[in-house]
Amino acid sequence: MRGRLINPFVAVLALLDTPGTSADPDGTGPETSGYDEDFREPIVYDDDDETTNERIDARSETEVRVPCQVETVNMDRLDMAASGNIPDGGMRLVMHFEDLERLGLVASDGGPLIKVGDRLVEIRKACGDTLEQPIRTPMFATQVYPTSFGFAGRRNLLIAIFEDREKGAR
Repeated sequence: MRGRLINPFVAVLALLDTPGTSADPDGTGPETSGYDEDFREPIVYDDDDETTNERIDARSETEVRVPCQVETVNMDRLDMAASGNIPDGGMRLVMHFEDLERLGLVASDGGPLIKVGDRLVEIRKACGDTLEQPIRTPMFATQVYPTSFGFAGRRNLLIAIFEDREKGAR
């Protein structure tokens, strides 16, 4: 008996695929990697089709659904700045290691495969079929750490804190 989540929901997470993102995103185009060489973050580039003039995010991600408890920190709060509104939101997700193990989200060394930089897509009801909370402003994991050691002689919970990225200067 390792305990259980209280009032579980299902978090849809987009796990960042680092090797996939670092690959050449546009084939014969000018980009050679999906990461900016100065800032070491995924790039957004223009497609070659001048009729659509579309911007493409080079992030390569894998979507997973994980049972969790949801704790809101600041949801959709806006700060004002000279450059416009700056979203300031956050969510804390509490996940059980039993679920992560069952879903194959624990590495061979015992560490979680959910990591800093992964994106929170949405929150669904426990059955997973019904959308409960869309995430309108992209939120990314800024902290991921295990907690609740000792219950049944094992670690039990993983905390992941998701926060939005600033869109302007404060």
